[in-house]
Amino acid sequence: VGFLPFWFRFWQCLNKWHYTRLRAHLYNAGKYFSKLLPPLITAIYTSSAKSVGSQGFKLYIIFNTIATLYCMIWDYYMDWGLFRSKKSGRYGLRDQTKYASSFYYFAIFTNFVLRFWWVISIFNYPFKTDPLNPMNTLQILTMASILAEGLRRTQWALIRVENEFYNNFEAYRKVPTIPNLFSDFDQ
Repeated sequence: VGFLPFWFRFWQCLNKWHYTRLRAHLYNAGKYFSKLLPPLITAIYTSSAKSVGSQGFKLYIIFNTIATLYCMIWDYYMDWGLFRSKKSGRYGLRDQTKYASSFYYFAIFTNFVLRFWWVISIFNYPFKTDPLNPMNTLQILTMASILAEGLRRTQWALIRVENEFYNNFEAYRKVPTIPNLFSDFDQ
């Protein structure tokens, strides 16, 4: 079941490409296809996908790393529009930004770390339950993972919406600028 969201997004991207003929939609479909492979490998090699040294484990690591790098580069370049500025002092950013430069650099760093958060799951930690402490290590790690993914997705959404506002990549708007709602009332 874990692969279904990626499967649906894969076909949505192919459908968008069919109607728009924008190559970016094909590349986006490739991103979702790469995200399909790790869960499928885990399903195929259920018994050996998590045992270090097995064929399933090696395939899981290889394809998950490829998918993670693909998604991360897509986040930075396509969704966020970063690494496009030629202006001095805007290294790794784009020409127009709303937030402070430090926010984008923080987001680049945290997106990298949190995209590779899955690496933690391949280690076998000794999860012990303390009768005096109801939260064991696995529960704490799970809670930290949920909060970390929430942070990653929040900053992704902020920068993605801001990039669409400035660049109109998806062409949702026919007019390149949005008029100020209150400009008529200021007179």
